[in-house]
Amino acid sequence: MANIKTLYGSDKLREAYPKVNENFNELNGDINVLKTRVDTIITTPIDGEAAAQELVDARDGESSLGERIERDLQSAINESKSYTDTKVAAVASGSPKGVYTSLSDLQTAYPTGTDGIYLVTDDGKWYYWNGSAWVAGGVYQSTGIADKTIDMRKVSFIKESTNLFNRYDVIVGKVILPGTGDLSDNETYQVSGFIEVRPNETITSVKIIRITFYDSSKEYISDVNNNSPNQDTPLTTAVPNNAYYMRISTLNNYNKVAQINRGNVLLPYEEWYTPYLVDIKANDLNDEIIENKHVKNNTISVDKVDFIQRSTNIFNINIVTKGFHISSSDGSLVENPDYNSSDYIEINPSTDYSYYGFNAVAYYDSDKRFIQRIHLSYNGQTATSPSNAKYIRVHYQPKAEYYPKQINESSSLLPYEDFYSTFSEGSGLSRLNPIITEGRIDASDRYMMDVPIDGIFTTNEVYSDYTDFSNSTASDVYTMFDNLMAQYPNYITKELLGYEATGLPIYVYYLNPEFPNASVATKVPKIFLTCGVHGKEKASTLVTYLLIKQMCEKWDEYPLLEALRFNVKFIIIPVSNPWGWNNFSRTNSNGVDINRNFPHEWYQGVEGTNTYGGAAPLSELESQYIKSVFDNNNDIVIMYDFHNFHTDSNGDYFLWVPTASGVYVQHMAQNLFSRLTRKWKKEYPFIPDNYFAGYTNTAKEGMIQNYAQSIGIKFSGTFEICWRWVLDTSSVPYDQTMCKTGVEAITNWLLINLNELMR
Repeated sequence: MANIKTLYGSDKLREAYPKVNENFNELNGDINVLKTRVDTIITTPIDGEAAAQELVDARDGESSLGERIERDLQSAINESKSYTDTKVAAVASGSPKGVYTSLSDLQTAYPTGTDGIYLVTDDGKWYYWNGSAWVAGGVYQSTGIADKTIDMRKVSFIKESTNLFNRYDVIVGKVILPGTGDLSDNETYQVSGFIEVRPNETITSVKIIRITFYDSSKEYISDVNNNSPNQDTPLTTAVPNNAYYMRISTLNNYNKVAQINRGNVLLPYEEWYTPYLVDIKANDLNDEIIENKHVKNNTISVDKVDFIQRSTNIFNINIVTKGFHISSSDGSLVENPDYNSSDYIEINPSTDYSYYGFNAVAYYDSDKRFIQRIHLSYNGQTATSPSNAKYIRVHYQPKAEYYPKQINESSSLLPYEDFYSTFSEGSGLSRLNPIITEGRIDASDRYMMDVPIDGIFTTNEVYSDYTDFSNSTASDVYTMFDNLMAQYPNYITKELLGYEATGLPIYVYYLNPEFPNASVATKVPKIFLTCGVHGKEKASTLVTYLLIKQMCEKWDEYPLLEALRFNVKFIIIPVSNPWGWNNFSRTNSNGVDINRNFPHEWYQGVEGTNTYGGAAPLSELESQYIKSVFDNNNDIVIMYDFHNFHTDSNGDYFLWVPTASGVYVQHMAQNLFSRLTRKWKKEYPFIPDNYFAGYTNTAKEGMIQNYAQSIGIKFSGTFEICWRWVLDTSSVPYDQTMCKTGVEAITNWLLINLNELMR
């Protein structure tokens, strides 16, 4: 007869499962009773009816007593086997009913035990309830582990931050209300995304206002507050036994110090970072070389290549949409004449960027779908891109006094750089750089002329005697321009900008050609010229007047003037500093050099000198009026501040072009000097062979043209002529030669700029 105590593995099953052991004991008891009865029957003679009936009962329907014993034994074994199989299957399925960090966490959750096995991650063992305590069943093995049951902390090839608070994944301007879990507006707060937690685990936090818990369906459960002063005291709390998510509410200025980690001790601060693989080696590499097949399309960024050079400043002021701001509701562009908006700028997610000179930034995902727009401070602010952001757009008010505008990847502003993105020398692609830096114009959006503008402009005019022009007043100049306006009222109009400190008026004149009707707006170049910024420099105003007069009266004799007259809009301030003009002074009535009073790279200088920049940028009314013209005409593409010099440090030159627009404008100036020098040498015997008529260099700080460049005007600079030809010993200021060559110089300069604009 089989003895159940000798069954293979029965001792292990009995040890592991009390219920199995209980069944074994009960079964063995029944067998022993039955065996005793059998032994008695066998050893006792069958005598009489009672004894016979007892034997029949013992057989229990079987043909023999031995068959009954075998039947009952097999039934008991099958019953225990079924129970054991169920339990073993539960172990082998890899589907524990719960996971806890420590044994104490498990004991807290189920102090009186429960069915099933549970994992404890501290020691990696599985536990079961033996009727009075939780007992370890051994190290939990991976064979048959159910999907999605192992977290990153239990693998060696993924590294993650101890800080569960991802400061990049927040909603700024929101707070979670206690008692409801609902979001509410509050501009001083920010709220994290949903963070996964485990029921009953312990977490510790600091610099966090409120922790809100949610169930597996992200339904609100409860919350806990850190009420210590400034939330400086670490708060340790247990996650509710039905919580699987939490969200954090904290102050905006806690963003970089807020921390929450697992366990009952606050760990050293560690910024959240995206978990990453470590020590993983690819098996599909030939000689450990990454081939094309290993690289997914569009996954290598510019930062990873050595043949592209980029500025730290990622904002290109030359690629903006003027007259539009970015909607806060959907990120689209909305028409608004007070704003300019950038194009899409590619960025990295969850990254700090510092901004200067912008009013707002909008974030978009990889498909350029709008995420959110946040307000920025013009005088500088750092913001962290959302975890799903791929692009940004920024907008700003051109009239705001914050230049140069800059965006760089860092938690602080880096030294300013003009935007550039070019191929490195030696890459084989550097010849494309001129095309990149000069830019392309879409054929459907380019400027056009109805008259060719190739060639060199030469005037045959004999001008009146202006040698007494030094004695002219601002009123005299306005009379000259007003007389032209009276003759050509459909072309020339004027506007009073305002009055300077002593009460003298400052006017701006507009020259607007008429165009045939069309269903689309005609794209027309707009040129802005300022003259008389330094009051004693009157040649620029005179030459500008002579050019306009000739454009109006004799355009049909000069095809190049015809092109300017009927294809270009002009804005001209003939006397930008009327007090200085009337008093033959470089500065205004307050002793301020207007051409050092502009906000871009403003430099105050020394009060009392003729280059004093004023008490502050735009402190002077004259500067404010000039800036208002920029503000009201965001389609200006060419701007030059027209001056003249007086044979001082400029030697025997006739032309000078200082510019902040970079090498491109300087190259155009070199072309002008070469072209006109060759022409004038043929006409004026006082010009020697080894001579060029002008020179160019980089402009100084605080100038009007610096400001023009900073707000995105394509071509800008200071254009200067001399009030007489120093090489001609018989010349005097404002004489016939100065007038003629001055008109030719400014006209050819504008034509060169227009040619380059239309390329």
